[in-house]
Amino acid sequence: MANSLYQKIADVSRAIGSLQADKRNTQQNYDYISADKVLERVGSEMAKAGLVIVPALVDERMERVEYQQGKFRYDCRVDIEMKLADGEGNTDTVMWFGRGSDYSVPDKAMYKAITSGHKYFLMKLCNVGVGNEDGEHEVQTSAVGKNGAEQQEPRITVKQRKHLHASGTKLYGDGWDKKRGEMSLAFRVKSSNDWTQEQAARVIEGIDGKLAERESKNASLFDEPVQAGAFAE
Repeated sequence: MANSLYQKIADVSRAIGSLQADKRNTQQNYDYISADKVLERVGSEMAKAGLVIVPALVDERMERVEYQQGKFRYDCRVDIEMKLADGEGNTDTVMWFGRGSDYSVPDKAMYKAITSGHKYFLMKLCNVGVGNEDGEHEVQTSAVGKNGAEQQEPRITVKQRKHLHASGTKLYGDGWDKKRGEMSLAFRVKSSNDWTQEQAARVIEGIDGKLAERESKNASLFDEPVQAGAFAE
């Protein structure tokens, strides 16, 4: 790919800078940047620079998941081929993917996966900063009370999320995003936004404990064996 294409992407990134959150997740009490805002802002700057992205859906995988006895949701993953071009013959093609879930019909899960994939590709391509993970397509975790009514488990708080991110980054460095994803898989949820307060507290306690141990012994990050589970290496 010619340097001019890279330069135009850099110019778009510089023109966008950081974006302010325009939506609020009222259930978990945090703000986030919506897909509409990302597509509008990034798309506008790319058009000014003469850049276009041509997405092509390569593969789609749908799974029907029982998240509670007798209740199901649809989880979808789409693989997307992203072709970038600047109108001057300079092109580049990269692979990307998106995930989405819906509790009613599979086609909505697919549309959410496409939208999510497109949004995050643009954000990573142009280094768009965001303070919180996106909560547009969060998976809800519920419990059944004594009276048989469905009750919502308390979700991770903003304070816990900030503590978790700071401690996790300090302990795992650049590997924190991967480690957080592994923990989410262990909890059977999509992301750390879907953790309960109890789960978040357990992870924070474990990470802070490892940090304290490292500082007290002046040891390396991973020289101590840990029990299998969320903190297994």
